[in-house]
Amino acid sequence: MPGFWPAVVVTDLDGTLLGSRDYSFEDARPSLAALREKGIPVVLVSSKTRAEMELLRDAMGIDHPFVVENGGAAYLPIGYFSESVGSRDSSDRYEVLSWGRTYGDLVTALRKARKETGARWVGFSDVDAGEIARRTGLPLADARRAMERQYDEPFWLEGMEGEPSRKAMAILAAENLTVTRGGRFYHVMGDCDKGRAVREILELYRRFRGSFVSVGLGDASNDIPLLQEVDRAYLVAGPDGRHDPAVRMAVARARPVGPAPGGWAEAIDDFLRNLDF
Repeated sequence: MPGFWPAVVVTDLDGTLLGSRDYSFEDARPSLAALREKGIPVVLVSSKTRAEMELLRDAMGIDHPFVVENGGAAYLPIGYFSESVGSRDSSDRYEVLSWGRTYGDLVTALRKARKETGARWVGFSDVDAGEIARRTGLPLADARRAMERQYDEPFWLEGMEGEPSRKAMAILAAENLTVTRGGRFYHVMGDCDKGRAVREILELYRRFRGSFVSVGLGDASNDIPLLQEVDRAYLVAGPDGRHDPAVRMAVARARPVGPAPGGWAEAIDDFLRNLDF
């Protein structure tokens, strides 16, 4: 990693770096270029799948580690650090650090909790790519990539939350599973979250690169653990200009910025302007 500055950026994607409605990062391109020129790594941390994130990394010109499916696993390019830190995946392109439960286990647990309580939950595994495309606004090919899941099952509620949902949540918790909420969906996963993944990735940077300042950016409740792990946190507004109240309460020090992707650029520009070594 030539020209490494003592800083690392960890960022959510949907609603943070990518626009909530159009998934564009166009307004963030200059800020991404500024980070690249300074050698500051950008670690993408998302509920998205590996298939989705590989395309985005290529489009953004990012070749650093990335975290998939709400902290289920991290993919590190082979040789990124001076020593091996994980197991090689079958493509021989990455070393993998995994913390999540298998996708099959998650789907089974969600369906069991739903059946026992009558909770009106619909998971990605219950529908086809066309329904995902309709609910997200993604092109059909991208919706198919969003369904290539390994560590996290997104779901939504048909109707209002109530006692069945609360009971179902309790059943999942008893099985040591975590439920979190992103910008569009709930997610059930293993005993992991974005915070654990970020903590371990940042520790690897410290181990191999020395001290640095970390900055984190997010917009929704599932980003709270991420924001709690960094030195400087930024909370990106929703498309209506409002900031998630749960995040504001949990991470009061997070600086609020505008909606994505302009708000992301605003945060990075502020970070670079005030970054002293």
